[in-house]
Amino acid sequence: MHVTGSTTGNTATVTVLDQYGNPFPGARVSLASSLDGVSPGGGTVNSRGSYPIAYRYSGEGGVTETLTPSYGATTASLTGTAVTVYWTADAGPHDDGTARAVLTGDVNRRHIVVNDGTGPVLLVYDDNDRFDLRGSPTSMAAFEAELATALRRDTPGVTIEWSNYRPGSDRRVTEYDLT
Repeated sequence: MHVTGSTTGNTATVTVLDQYGNPFPGARVSLASSLDGVSPGGGTVNSRGSYPIAYRYSGEGGVTETLTPSYGATTASLTGTAVTVYWTADAGPHDDGTARAVLTGDVNRRHIVVNDGTGPVLLVYDDNDRFDLRGSPTSMAAFEAELATALRRDTPGVTIEWSNYRPGSDRRVTEYDLT
């Protein structure tokens, strides 16, 4: 999630399935956040076993949140699988030549979330940028294919170096090197 002001929102959907992978309608669910002052809430799942929970975050970008769902037939007392939400700040020019760990991203939206050493930051690339794979120039398509493959893993296991980045500047040419 990209933090652009003092308050921003997120929606997380909790889904409850039985041991056969079928929806468990009518289950009670709740969602807890690891961040102070964030209380997503809960409710009763629909016929597809899902319940969307909208909540707000007030604070700075560069923060990692863990959402932990709970569920049950009458009360939300069983713990589900936790997920991570990255509340990102805008990345800076990062001209120091140090590769940073890729946390997640979305190739369709051309977003990359990176740990810049202080927390998660957002890089947005476009076809005006330059792309390298392990130090060698490549096409945007090859760069995206390699990035997409890494993002399908639970832990991407790749790093990225960038220079000359300015958020919201489509005319500026940023160089990215994925290793």
